[in-house]
Amino acid sequence: YKASYWYSSFKFGMNCYYDSVTELDWVHSRLVCLSMGADLVSINTAEEQAFINGLLSPQVNAWIGLNDIHSEGKWKWVDGTAVTTTFWGPGQPNSYNGTNQDCGELVENSLMGQWNDEDCSAENIWICEK
Repeated sequence: YKASYWYSSFKFGMNCYYDSVTELDWVHSRLVCLSMGADLVSINTAEEQAFINGLLSPQVNAWIGLNDIHSEGKWKWVDGTAVTTTFWGPGQPNSYNGTNQDCGELVENSLMGQWNDEDCSAENIWICEK
């Protein structure tokens, strides 16, 4: 994919992270990550959550590798692993107004960010992890 998708890359622990400047739906965001040998980010610790949140501009939402596409209410990471540590915002996930919100996004805030479920066809920036 075009270099113009990328804003910058960062290293945290043993992994590299890439955040985009353009917006795509969740599936296409994941395809961009996969095309570079990466995938949408999986967040497993509070430190990683705070680091990812810090990559985002104020009040920006970014796709992460979280979804319940295959089984409603059973959130998994893109690599198929179960979600063990969560950072859901208050009342989330909620499939707002009965809509099909099967993809996870990180919503930046001044603390450490929060997760929200969103319609996979919405367009956000995204963060890849390699």
